[in-house]
Amino acid sequence: MDRVDDSGAIATAEHFLDLYTYAVSSLSKKEFKAISADACVFCNSVLKKVDERVEAGTHDIGGEMTYSAATALHSDQNTYLVELTAVQRPSKTVTKTGSVVTNFPNTITARMNILVRRTPNGWLVREGTVLSSQKKR
Repeated sequence: MDRVDDSGAIATAEHFLDLYTYAVSSLSKKEFKAISADACVFCNSVLKKVDERVEAGTHDIGGEMTYSAATALHSDQNTYLVELTAVQRPSKTVTKTGSVVTNFPNTITARMNILVRRTPNGWLVREGTVLSSQKKR
């Protein structure tokens, strides 16, 4: 993420998605919010999801992601459109005592676009879009 090039943009997109998983499992929004642009609709939906989990007294476990087929298109000065495939492992939403509220037993493969921009303060995610997704047991 230190580099201002394709590989830095790809690393930022992958880190952003890792922070998504971290936010819904730890209920900590600080790191996710720090990399998210205020106007990012996808980012704000994740932050809202964390607030809903806090209010409900639940959190997620599992759901780790791996990435492949990542490419970055340099669109203008310090802005990159990253397209990648994210594979998310099964997860569960549980209560504080560990009771399962919702079970997500499938592995989900999603093709995504993440728009990132390098600012003087570091990388910032401007938007995220799921292009397609497929569930697999």
